[in-house]
Formats: sequence, C-alpha cells, structure tokens
Amino acid sequence: MPYILLSVVIAVNLSRTFCMRKISFACANLKHTLWANVWINLFAAIFSLAVALCQGALVFTDKVTLLTALLCAACLFICNLASMFAYRLGTVALTDVSTNASLLISCAAGWIFFRDNFMLVSLFAVFVLVVGMTLMTLDRKYTGGLSAALLLACALTFAGNGVLMIGQRLFTYYPSAGNIGSFNFFMFGFTVLFSLAMLPFGGKAEPFPFKKTVLPIVGESGGLTAVACLMTYLSGQLPAAILYPISCGLTIALNYILSRTAYREKGGVRGLIGIVLVIASLVALNLF
Repeated sequence: MPYILLSVVIAVNLSRTFCMRKISFACANLKHTLWANVWINLFAAIFSLAVALCQGALVFTDKVTLLTALLCAACLFICNLASMFAYRLGTVALTDVSTNASLLISCAAGWIFFRDNFMLVSLFAVFVLVVGMTLMTLDRKYTGGLSAALLLACALTFAGNGVLMIGQRLFTYYPSAGNIGSFNFFMFGFTVLFSLAMLPFGGKAEPFPFKKTVLPIVGESGGLTAVACLMTYLSGQLPAAILYPISCGLTIALNYILSRTAYREKGGVRGLIGIVLVIASLVALNLF
C-alpha cells in the first residue's frame, strides 16, 4: 500500500509542475508572486480543513501540531516563492532538480535525528543520485545558463523544501493530538499569513491576474494538499532512505522527459548522463 500511495505522489507532482509553471509566468513581479502564494495556500487550507473534518477530528489541536505546522509554513513560504522565481529565471528541469535534491537534507536528518538504518548499498545509491543531479545542474543547455539570482532562488528552494520534509517527519515522529488534515490546515493557513504580511514590501500595487491563473492555482492547491497529506503519512511508514530518493528521484527523471518533450527545453550530454545515473540509483534503492 505505501508504494501505491508513493506512485500517486509522483503522478500528482508531475501535474503540479505544469500548474506552477503556468502560475509563475503569469506573475510579473514580487507582489503578484506573493498574491499567488496567498491564493494557492488559501485553497489548500480549505481542502485540508475538509480532510480534517472527514477524519472526524476538530481543527483545534496541541502544541506539537501547531509548532511543526509553523515551521513547515515558514519553509513552504520560502520554497514556493523561490521556486516561482526559479521557473521564470531558469528552466523547469533545473527548478525540479533544486526542489527534489532536498531529499539529501531529509536523508541526513533521518540518519542523525530519527535513527534510520542505512544500508551501504542505499548510501551508495544516494551518492550516485547526487552525482547524477550535479551533472544535470552543470549542463548549461539543461539549466539555460546560471545567474546569481537563479542560483539564490534554487538554493532557497533546496533548503526550504528540505527543512519542510523534516517538519513533516517531526509531526509523525512525536506523539500529538492532531491528525494530518488539521496539521496541513494550520501549515497552509500560516503560509497565507506569512504571504499577506509580506505584501506591503512587494513593490508597486498591480492587479493580480486571478482569472488567468485560477485553474492552475486550484490545481496546484489540490495537488499540494494531496502530496502534503500523503507524504506526511508516508514519512511515518517508510524510512527516509527509501521514501525521499524514490519520490524525488523518479519525479526528476519524469520531469526531465517532460521538459524535453512538452516544454521543448534543450539538454546536453551531461544532462543525459545525469538522468541515467538518477534512474540507476532508483533501481538500486528498489532492489536492495
């Protein structure tokens, strides 16, 4: 059952890439990006509230749920903003690698803090995965060329998503009165508040193109809710050395194919070797 849910996560992440790309290119400035973040997380909070009520739990919950939700909200806020800028400044492929490379942070945390057992084969497979992602990042045809702003956006995406994964793991690791739906409701709700608080610093006020972006926003919100619920649940069912390399690595591989076909992005020899290594590492993780 966990692996079936993991395949659902990967499929939803592919659809989220399409939605986030549409939203990112519709945002002309920082204020637009902040408003997009508000709407995405507002809808996600509503969807999560529905999940919490279906689980038969009240939304009011304990300190563990609230504090971990607050940590995850701060990371989600940073990751969403940075990834939208990365989509505009770089390529789908590079942004996707930056997002999913954060599995390294979650795997390290699983080994250090959560006492996950790592087989030598698993560690070697993760190392191969890192080499593959590095080669993909160094491929100028694949990345579209690197700038200081793009590197900063990718670094913030990487760090934000990595700590977000740790926060989800913390919620399942420590006993709490909240369920997954209520945890995500607070996480998305806090993210909305962070985005609203930053709006006065977003520059000149311009109308947000809501009509143009409403469908991808709702799609991203639904996908974000589904992935957050499933990954929070799966983080308590599978070790980090299995869950994150498979979910993130396979998403990278499939998005690379989409970037070359659907989005017509270029790729060189380094990128091709990198994707082969990513796939090889996934095979090793599944076999051993």
